[in-house]
Amino acid sequence: MRRFVPVLLLLAGCSNPEPQPANDPIPQNKPEPKPEPKPEPEPTPKVETRGKLEAADAPEQTRAVGLIEQVTGRKFKTRVPVYVFSQEELEAEVKSWGDYAPENILGFYKYDTKAMYLVPEAAGNKRAFGLRLHEGTHALQDQLYDLAKLHKAVTTQDEDNTVTALIEGQAVQVMIDALPDNPHVKRITEVKQPTDLSDDGAWLRVLYYAYGAVFVQNLKERDGYEAVDAAFKALPKSTEQILHPEKYPAELPDRVSLPAELPWPAGFKSEASTTTGEFSVLVAMHRAGVTDPAGAAAGWGGDVEVTARKGASWITLRVTTWDTREDAQEYYDAMQGAPSLRVSRWNSADGEDGRRVSLVLADADVDAAALEALTEALARATVEYHK
Repeated sequence: MRRFVPVLLLLAGCSNPEPQPANDPIPQNKPEPKPEPKPEPEPTPKVETRGKLEAADAPEQTRAVGLIEQVTGRKFKTRVPVYVFSQEELEAEVKSWGDYAPENILGFYKYDTKAMYLVPEAAGNKRAFGLRLHEGTHALQDQLYDLAKLHKAVTTQDEDNTVTALIEGQAVQVMIDALPDNPHVKRITEVKQPTDLSDDGAWLRVLYYAYGAVFVQNLKERDGYEAVDAAFKALPKSTEQILHPEKYPAELPDRVSLPAELPWPAGFKSEASTTTGEFSVLVAMHRAGVTDPAGAAAGWGGDVEVTARKGASWITLRVTTWDTREDAQEYYDAMQGAPSLRVSRWNSADGEDGRRVSLVLADADVDAAALEALTEALARATVEYHK
């Protein structure tokens, strides 16, 4: 379960806008209005932390909250506690929870404590305010949609990546809308691949922040932030919809299922099956050196994948479906160079639709009898096409 997604160096160009002077005219010959009674401050939830609790009326946070509400048209229900750290303190804090603390962590919103954790000094003036906007947007999302509930509702890897892309994509888009004169923030949406194609984490950041923001931009073009709000209440179903916003909400992925019992070799223990999604195919096509990776992945229809392990060894079974025979053949051909490939089948024989590719992948040798049994099991996979 995701409790937070740390922001690293993504916000490198976020500037801190200067406060604008008031432009209200000076009243002439008018009685002074009676001040409205101030509401009682809300109690701040007690959080055990190494950080220092920021003042409730801290100017930067007040300005960030105002911009988030202005941009989204949504109001915070309660004030969000903000804890300020040095980078070393925050890394120690995260490690104390038993979580991985990446280098250069700048901050995050944590939905089980309903608080923001920031390292403004490490972020620097140019990106500290953008960090507040980004994480403050997550706090608003949590108050409106319950982020823990959204993540608990997912059942596959693809669904989890899809929901995270929507969440992070809106946070990036709020930054873009709140800082319209900052070219660095806008460039986030231009990223299509990481520098290191072998870095899985970098690929996910591209999906969440760049493709996610483009998806949210597409929603805004339909009906502003009303459409974004609606998407949180009727979630996109696959990374295919994130990569191709025009397919949301109508085009659903194919439903692919493997047999309940699989003939794993002795000693191998099966994990739960999952769907990895079009985004995983996009990454695979980049790594395979396909001339047009996005075009090759775009024909994805659905998939199911399951892995079994024995010590450090693993075997993965994967069935993918495709929109056309040509799409399936392109994927089939591209995967022939995969180092872990043991068996590949494309159902292109007479009488078959040619839209399914089945793979057996492993990190070690698997005997011929076991491969044959696993291949026969893949052939019994069932597909419910939605296209």
